[in-house]
Amino acid sequence: MNKLFILKNEESQLEMGKKVEQEHKSTWEKIKDGTITTPEAMYESIAQDHLAEHKDYYTIHKKAGL
Repeated sequence: MNKLFILKNEESQLEMGKKVEQEHKSTWEKIKDGTITTPEAMYESIAQDHLAEHKDYYTIHKKAGL
């Protein structure tokens, strides 16, 4: 595989990831407005975002080895 292909693929993956991770916009808003003030609260909010996406989000990822 050439370097150009790898770089384009990584860039593509990054762009896709940026779009998907916009699901955490509400978490960012809570950080900005001071509702979230600790790392633990941020982690919980992100976990809630994922669970809103799919109720078995973490079980699915664990089974997939992610």
